[in-house]
Amino acid sequence: MTDVRFLEQILGKNGVMLWQFANGLDQSPVSNIGAKSMIKSIGNSTTTPRDLVTDEDIKIILYVLCESVSARMREYDFVCRTVQIGIRDQELHFYERQGAMTYPNRTVKDLFDQSFFLFKLHRPEKPVRSLSVRACQLSVMGNEQLSLFPEEFKLQKLEQLDRAIDKLRERYGHFSIQRGIMLTDPELSNLDPKHDHIIHPVRFIANINF
Repeated sequence: MTDVRFLEQILGKNGVMLWQFANGLDQSPVSNIGAKSMIKSIGNSTTTPRDLVTDEDIKIILYVLCESVSARMREYDFVCRTVQIGIRDQELHFYERQGAMTYPNRTVKDLFDQSFFLFKLHRPEKPVRSLSVRACQLSVMGNEQLSLFPEEFKLQKLEQLDRAIDKLRERYGHFSIQRGIMLTDPELSNLDPKHDHIIHPVRFIANINF
């Protein structure tokens, strides 16, 4: 067993925390039955099998990631107020940009629209090799005040559509239903990030981006 003082010397307070986790030591207060952990953000990323050079390439990957993030938000019953994208070019230069949603929601369409808008606004000069999408400023769906405006009604319809797709995929598999754009490039769209990757929605350790 590694000495906790050695880990603290190498990793600082994060080393102590890792040692506590490894030894089953949890000093957090006992929660009520059914209580949910505070999730700060939900996101996903992928490194593509080839460079992304066209808008169609970018759209395919963003749709794949937004579908994954949207589905996980429904699992936790969250909506988001802000969307953040991460872009890494072929020379491994990386940066993140974020923007606010018009209305707090979790629909695939709005996540994609905001993500693609941010990408076009901050498009890199070189081809893209990796993209990420993260939903931030989360709140519980039930705590959001409903509106009678047409835009809110439209979001409710999109939410129903996303839920229907969730059910089809749960029953028949992720690739049982896909967007038409996905069929234009099976190599890029052949990714199910929601089930193929472990996603850590909470950043437990300081300065480490999960």
